[in-house]
Amino acid sequence: MKKRLFLILFLFLIMFPLSVNAEFCKVTKGTGQDIGDEVQCGTESFYLVSNQEDRIELLAKYNLFVGDKISEMKAESDAPVMSTVTELMELPDSYCAQLAERNGYHPYSIYPTIDDSVYPMVITKCRFYEKIEYEHVQQDERAVGTRLDGTGHSILPLYGITYMNPNWGYDAVHNHVIATNVYDE
Repeated sequence: MKKRLFLILFLFLIMFPLSVNAEFCKVTKGTGQDIGDEVQCGTESFYLVSNQEDRIELLAKYNLFVGDKISEMKAESDAPVMSTVTELMELPDSYCAQLAERNGYHPYSIYPTIDDSVYPMVITKCRFYEKIEYEHVQQDERAVGTRLDGTGHSILPLYGITYMNPNWGYDAVHNHVIATNVYDE
């Protein structure tokens, strides 16, 4: 019986060979020998930073697609004007939340920008912080860190933003365990 089972298994393997789809690396810029050359391994890209006889060191070209996406929109013509402290405390957040919803954003946090150099005060922009949803942790060409315009302000949207301050951002879930961002001293 064992011989017959072994023979059937052997014939099956001969008739249906197994194949392995392994990811490999390829040079995408340069020769692959010099510092600064670019290499792609699977879907991720790297810069060559060191090439020794038996050791090659690579640096990720893009940040990981985790953390936050930060977007910003200019206030529309229906933005409220604020002339009292009560309005200043209530209107900006509710207006920005409505603006986010109208435009398809799903922020966990909102930051309104208010022009207080004029009276009554007006909302000029709304910044939205959204958690990036991902299936696999990997690099993404959108996650390049902060880029600045000519005046020193960030060019939005920003992708893959994480925070060094444990009180910022949202609570992380890993293996169905919530790791809170509240920092206890």
